[in-house]
Amino acid sequence: MTTSRLGLHMRNTVTLLACILPLLACQHGHNSAPVQASLGVYLTRDNVPPSILNILSHVEPSDEPLFSIDDITSYSWSTHVLHISDRAQHILDTLSVPVSGKTFCVCINRLPKYCGAFWSPISSISFVGTTILIQRPMPDSLRIGRGYPTDRDSTMPDPRNNSEVEAALRSAGKLR
Repeated sequence: MTTSRLGLHMRNTVTLLACILPLLACQHGHNSAPVQASLGVYLTRDNVPPSILNILSHVEPSDEPLFSIDDITSYSWSTHVLHISDRAQHILDTLSVPVSGKTFCVCINRLPKYCGAFWSPISSISFVGTTILIQRPMPDSLRIGRGYPTDRDSTMPDPRNNSEVEAALRSAGKLR
């Protein structure tokens, strides 16, 4: 090879390596331990009224979660009952929930997967949607239901059966 052809060949080789090496590094990063999704229950930004929750196309969560995956000690997927930490118990015990409800979103990496409302058992207002009663059957557990005052049969898909939420709970070792 002539010197100019050798220089061109070397330049092409270096250029090819410069393109391939970052791709290999990215692929290597994907084979390492997966990054755990950050699941949390957030109040809605601007306290969206439960009465209009179902007609909104997007709900913005508050800046910080009310409680996170670290506050969930276990989750029963078949009954949608979760057991929570002492910290989460305290938060829920001090949460002010009006009889008209207080909206929340279950989020992964701050992206809402489904929304609903915390509900007071003294409320006489019915609600069709996902609910969490603030009065819990046991101090360390709560149930995510489908309406108030009772679960309601619906022809709509159950938002609690979100595969991304299930995967986040499974990857965190919280799923029963």
